[in-house]
Amino acid sequence: MRQSHKAREQQRGRRSEITRERSVTTRSRRKGHRRGRQSSITAFMWTALAAYLSVVAFTDSAISSILGFGNGVGHDPDRAGQMRARNTRENYHAVNEAEQAFLRTGKRGLDSTTKKEKPRVHVKRIKGAKAKLPREQLERDPIAREELPPLSSILVNGKVVPNANTAMLLDYAIIGFAKTGTTSVHRHLASAHTYTLNGEHCELVVNDTAKLIRAIYDDHGMRVKNSKDGIVEKRKRGIKCPQDIQSSAHNYARYFPETKLLVGIRHPIDWFESLYNYRLSNVPWKEMLPTSNLTRGCGPGSQGVCAWRASFHDFLSTLGKTPMNSNEEKKLLTLGLEPVETKVGNVFLYDVAQLSEKRFRRDLQDFLGLSKDIPEFPAISTAGRFDHIDSYKQKSSRKKIDICDDQHEKIRRVLLQKAQRASIWIHGYFMKSPDVHISDRKFFVELLKSWQRDPCG
Repeated sequence: MRQSHKAREQQRGRRSEITRERSVTTRSRRKGHRRGRQSSITAFMWTALAAYLSVVAFTDSAISSILGFGNGVGHDPDRAGQMRARNTRENYHAVNEAEQAFLRTGKRGLDSTTKKEKPRVHVKRIKGAKAKLPREQLERDPIAREELPPLSSILVNGKVVPNANTAMLLDYAIIGFAKTGTTSVHRHLASAHTYTLNGEHCELVVNDTAKLIRAIYDDHGMRVKNSKDGIVEKRKRGIKCPQDIQSSAHNYARYFPETKLLVGIRHPIDWFESLYNYRLSNVPWKEMLPTSNLTRGCGPGSQGVCAWRASFHDFLSTLGKTPMNSNEEKKLLTLGLEPVETKVGNVFLYDVAQLSEKRFRRDLQDFLGLSKDIPEFPAISTAGRFDHIDSYKQKSSRKKIDICDDQHEKIRRVLLQKAQRASIWIHGYFMKSPDVHISDRKFFVELLKSWQRDPCG
C-alpha cells in the first residue's frame, strides 16, 4: 500500500532529525579528543618550561658557588656538598611529581587537580627520574663505610708491592690449633657482624700472600655487588687457617702485623685422639698408621697426625711474645723454632673447654672490638663427611681409637711429656706478655694444671 505524501514528508523529517543528532554527537566527540590532546601538549609544555627554568636556576647557583657569592656557599666544600645534596633530593622528588602529573594529563586531559596545582618542577631532565642518588648524597644513618685501596696499589704482576699497606686488610685470624673449636669460633664470628671469609684460607702457609689478598678483594667485591646501593658498611674482617700457627708467623709479621690472632689449645692427649679419629672419618679409604708409629714427626702415611704437632708451646713461641733470654725457658722448647724478628698482633688464647662460657664470648667480643654480641657456641657435629655411606661409616667406626686403651700407652707417654712442658711454659712465660689476652685466667690456669696428669688416670 502506497504511503501518502504527508506520511513520506514526516518520515523524511524524522530521518533528518536523527542525522542532525548524530552529527552533533560526532562533533562533540571530536572536540573532546582535540581538547584532551591540547591538554596533554599543554602539560608537556609546562614540564619542559619548568625544566628549562630549573636548568637556568641550577647554572646560576653553580656559578654563584664557584665565585663565592649569592647563596653564601663560597669555597666551603662541606657547605657546597650539603647544598648539592639538598638540590638533588628536591629534584628527585619533583621529577616523580612531574612524571605522575604528566601521566594523569596524558590519559585524561587536564583535570581539575592539575589546573589548581601545577607540578612544581625543579629538574634538569625527566629521563632517569627513578635513578639512585649519588652515593655521597644518600640520606643514610651515620655509619662507617668500608673503602679499600685500589688493588693495583697492592699487587703488581701477581706480587705484593713493597711497602704496600696490607696491614689494614685483615683484622683477625683464627690460626690454630686444629681440633680446638676453630670451626665453631669461625662460624659464630661470621654471624657477629663481621666479614669472615668462607672456608679455610691457608695461603700464608705456602707463602702465597698475593692469593690471600685477591681473596679478600673478591669477598669485598661480592659484598658491594650484593648491597642495595653499592656501599658496604665497615666491619671487622677475618680468616681461618688452623695450620698458620705452625708455619705462618713470619708472614703475619711481614704483611699483617696488626692482625689479632686467635689460638685455641687443649690437652695434647685429648687433641691427638680427636685428630686421629677425625682423619679416619673424613679419609676412610686411607689406612692410618698405628699410634705407636706417630710419636715423632708426621711422615708418610701419618695423614698429618703425629706427636710433633702437639708441641703447642713451641709453635706459640714463634710469635715472639716471650723474652727467650733464659736457659730455663729454652729448655722447655724442644723443636728449635725461631721467633719472628718483628712484632705480630695481639693474641687471644683459649682452651676448648671455655667455648661454652658466656664470659668467654664477652671477652672475645671486647678483644676484637665487635659491636654485636657473639652468639652462643652450640655443639658442632663431629660426623665424618662420608658417614651417610654405611660401608664407610662402619669401617671408620671400627678403626676409631680410644686413647686410653693399653695399646696407645706409648703415644700417651710422649704426649704427656709435651703437655707438661707446654703447661709450664704457657703459664710461666707466655701468659705474662701484655700482648696475650685470656678469658677467665683463674679457670684457664686450672685447665693448664690438669695437663700435668694423664687424663686416662
